[in-house]
Amino acid sequence: MKNTIKKPRQLPQDAPHAPHAPSKQAVALTAIPTPSTAQLATVLGVSTRRIAQLRKSGLPCDSVAAAVEWRAAQHTTDTAEELRRQRIKLIESQRRKIDLENFARSGELVPFGSVKESLVGITSRARGELLRMASDLPPILAGETAPAIQKKLRSAIVAVLTKLSSDCAAASNIPANES
Repeated sequence: MKNTIKKPRQLPQDAPHAPHAPSKQAVALTAIPTPSTAQLATVLGVSTRRIAQLRKSGLPCDSVAAAVEWRAAQHTTDTAEELRRQRIKLIESQRRKIDLENFARSGELVPFGSVKESLVGITSRARGELLRMASDLPPILAGETAPAIQKKLRSAIVAVLTKLSSDCAAASNIPANES
């Protein structure tokens, strides 16, 4: 028997081949230079510093098209202008909150529950005074002339309104002469 060493069978992709000319597509890809950071920043509408941050997050920098596609896929709409608008809204909201807190501390702003409670009390007192007046006046007005009735009614109404006004002033800590 012959002592021969068998060579492994060569597959077509393993076969040695002669160097050939690169395809037109390969030439086109190698002819496009990699975009600079400044170019990518301009195209994406961000700063060069943001490009460095996006690179760390996976931004492909081999072509502008790949960078644009990646950025769109990331759903990043946080442009510098949008961030500026959001900061302005936040500052305005904080300012409104501080103003409301200051109004509440100074007594210019009263909680709704307190106002509602006061109105219910005032309405109840007014109802009571009007019902009392309706039962007290008929015997007083009996047999009076029309001008005398008007005068006594006006006097009773003024008395009720004055009492209600002083009650309201006392409830809100306002001197009666200012209300």
